[in-house]
Amino acid sequence: MVPRNAALPAAAGLVLAAACGGTVTRTGESDSASGNRDAVGGETGAAQGEGGGTPGVGGAGAQCGMLDPAGPCGFASAEPAVQAVDLLLVLDASGSMSGERETLDSTLWEGVRNALDLAMTYGSETIHYGLQIFPYAEDPAVPIPYECGDVHRCCEMPDHAEMLVPTVQPEVGVPWILDELRAHAPAGAAAITPALERAFRYFVDGDPPPNGDTRYVLLVTDGAPICNPYAECDADTCTANIEELDGCPPDGPSCCDDLPAACLDDAASVEQIAALRAAGVTTIVMGLPGSERYSAVLQRLAEAGGFVQGDGSTGYYDVPASGGVEGLVSPLTEITTLVVQPCHFAVPDEMANPNGVMALVDCEIVPYASADDPEGGWHWDNPGNPKEMVFTGGICDRIRWQGVEEIHVVFGCSHPPFY
Repeated sequence: MVPRNAALPAAAGLVLAAACGGTVTRTGESDSASGNRDAVGGETGAAQGEGGGTPGVGGAGAQCGMLDPAGPCGFASAEPAVQAVDLLLVLDASGSMSGERETLDSTLWEGVRNALDLAMTYGSETIHYGLQIFPYAEDPAVPIPYECGDVHRCCEMPDHAEMLVPTVQPEVGVPWILDELRAHAPAGAAAITPALERAFRYFVDGDPPPNGDTRYVLLVTDGAPICNPYAECDADTCTANIEELDGCPPDGPSCCDDLPAACLDDAASVEQIAALRAAGVTTIVMGLPGSERYSAVLQRLAEAGGFVQGDGSTGYYDVPASGGVEGLVSPLTEITTLVVQPCHFAVPDEMANPNGVMALVDCEIVPYASADDPEGGWHWDNPGNPKEMVFTGGICDRIRWQGVEEIHVVFGCSHPPFY
């Protein structure tokens, strides 16, 4: 059975198998025009096979109630289009992360570390994890103290683009990341924009740059971007006023006149995320308990990042304080599931013609539908030169979250071979 959680390593064993028995035949041009476009991919009508061989009714065909069609069918087995994924964790290590959380029975830092342990350990083996934390000392031998004092130390970040943990295979990266998190003590401020700028340099100018098929930044924070020493802001965008620190009422005057680095720096962060996206790197945003007052800011960052959640939304992951450990684990598990694209399947090499193709999931015909069809179905990634069969909507949700027994593809039949 295809595993319920497609992020698990076993998902790589899912086979896109043949629904016809018999000899494999390559398909040629169609000389018949029967078939149902709602079920058959490509142009209406199936492609007639070139050569001999009549498929039998054994194996998967018999299981699905297939009757012997009028002409030959092609079939093949194929693996899912499993892709190597680079996932760089950009993790808030500011002083507020050291605060105790009653629902976690630990500090927020410890809770996030434990949740990452679960999500990464049981995530897909195709995900290469990396780590950057912010702020971080230019010289690791001189860590940022909790009472960091001046802006430079509170917002410190290294000048180079070398990550604390580069994106590497999970058997190496996961224990390395967990060791780094155990050894680190949160301190300082939310230097999100410099962290994103370093992530951009890592992905674009790294030596060598990460070469995953898909690349992601996962920004995890309990605050919002600050640390621009040249910023200017009124009370409504001064974090000291927003958080009502001593002597800083929300209606002003601005407490950032004397501390400009406390101004929100979200426009610069959106610009960095847009640059990442233009370079082919999608940014995912996760707001931890404590970030609620900055929901509008985190939403803008998430929309710039371009990631689509499991429910189809493009917002950030809002982790409520009441959710406890499960509230942290659940979105991380969804993220590590979604980034491996479990609903993409490679086109069999034997299939020379993308027309006249049928897809079945547990013997149920899946309709051919456009990528933006709200009802879902399946479509080619590139109809002119297809490399992947992509399932969408409810059938993708079923594959991803519930699991299915088998997926079949039939092609090159003179007419659809299933009732």
